[in-house]
Amino acid sequence: MSLSETNRDVGFGEAISLFFKNYANFNGRSSRGAYWWWLLCGLTVRFGLLLLEQALFGADANDLGGVGPLTVLFLLATLTPELALGARRLHDTGRSGWWWLVAIVPILGVLSLLWLFAQPGAREANAFGANAEAGRPVAAR
Repeated sequence: MSLSETNRDVGFGEAISLFFKNYANFNGRSSRGAYWWWLLCGLTVRFGLLLLEQALFGADANDLGGVGPLTVLFLLATLTPELALGARRLHDTGRSGWWWLVAIVPILGVLSLLWLFAQPGAREANAFGANAEAGRPVAAR
């Protein structure tokens, strides 16, 4: 296997591209970089929307439990791909996407899930596919 086939480094821009390219793809694997870069982007957008909503709507922007209408739209638009990305990240560590359900347990569940997302992926193929980034073109041999 050549280096280009096993190199799964994902930068900020590619992580965003892969996030939307794999909108509802719950199959395959995603690297730590793909997950954490998207998380940074998503949190940055949410913070920006919060500031925008405060500027546009004032204190009334928080009528929906601390988030305004623009944030709600963003959250709804990114819910499915965030679940899919998390499932692919869990697949990369050799776990089923159903491990997402651990988040139901207050505090400890979310912390456990974050720990699982931070684990390195398997370097070899596992039950969820080859050591390849989901959505990235496969290099020709």
